[in-house]
Amino acid sequence: MKCPWDWNKCILCLENNPLTKEHIIPSQIGGLLWCKFLCKSCNDFFGYNVEKDLRKDPAVRIALEKLKPELGELYYKINEGLNFVAESGRGLVAGKYKGRDFHVKMFKEEDNSIIQSTKYAKKQIAKELKKQKVNDDDVSRILSSIDNSPLEKANKITEDIEIIKWGIDSIRPDLTDINIDDLIPLKIGYEFLACHLGPNIYHNAFDDIRNILLSGNSNPNFAGVEHLTSREYKPFHGIAIESGQPFIRIIIRLFGWLTFRVKFHTLPLQKDLIMWEYIVDLGNREEYLRKV
Repeated sequence: MKCPWDWNKCILCLENNPLTKEHIIPSQIGGLLWCKFLCKSCNDFFGYNVEKDLRKDPAVRIALEKLKPELGELYYKINEGLNFVAESGRGLVAGKYKGRDFHVKMFKEEDNSIIQSTKYAKKQIAKELKKQKVNDDDVSRILSSIDNSPLEKANKITEDIEIIKWGIDSIRPDLTDINIDDLIPLKIGYEFLACHLGPNIYHNAFDDIRNILLSGNSNPNFAGVEHLTSREYKPFHGIAIESGQPFIRIIIRLFGWLTFRVKFHTLPLQKDLIMWEYIVDLGNREEYLRKV
């Protein structure tokens, strides 16, 4: 869903530079709502410096596991290239998803044996056999024997090559990465507010918020982020301005569970402001907008 924008200045740096497409909830976690109101420099700054590790956050990764059946392909899209730990017959191994396929990270043991996924092991073995001038029929036969090898038993497929196949019993996310930077919900809240205010977002009353976002230095006198949780995980993201408050407060929910209350302490809530609630269903990728 596109938020219409008819003004030329970037809402962060206030420069009259060409504006670029900005996802208000980052697209890397399934966000679809977007608006053309950030210049390329500001967009790149947040994309490469602030939001780049959002999907690695342990809370996000736990949410993905909880919602895996409902998320479908989005689960694999968000997780592609992230670190996982798998339990196998030989112990714990690291790996990553590529599409729906899980690939064990290649490493060498002390005895010089190589641990890697079957797919890449077959490619490496085929390459070695061709170096040894083995004909194509024999290469195909040897590779087929790898597919048919029993688990956890040594199989000498040539005079020089012995393999052992290990099955994967379970896969879980590696939860050793950093937590969500408070600048992310603060930016989401500011951008959602901009969609409501239009050109009024350029007013100098918002300069302190812009300074926090561009400098990365928090200032609790002007804005704060409260971390909350909801009652259960659900496959949606949502944003809404809280009504009935003296100052602007925005509620952000990610995966139904992770909840942030963004508080703009010095910005009074206008009584005549028309407020909207936005929701994206992560299962069917449908978006909903309703007046609060």
